[in-house]
Amino acid sequence: MTVARVLSLDLDDTLWPVGPVIAAAEDALLDWLRSRYPAAAHGTTAVTMRAMRSRVAAEFPSAATT
Repeated sequence: MTVARVLSLDLDDTLWPVGPVIAAAEDALLDWLRSRYPAAAHGTTAVTMRAMRSRVAAEFPSAATT
């Protein structure tokens, strides 16, 4: 087995369009939440999850990563 020596993230579409990958990850997270914690995920969509994340980031800017 080959050991990975580098982990690279491309969040500005330099190498490939990252938007669809992030959307798929958000959908997978929501599916996981719905299957394990249905009451907590009730009424949540990818859109509402993004809005909540934006509100939290705006409220706690010192916790944001760059």
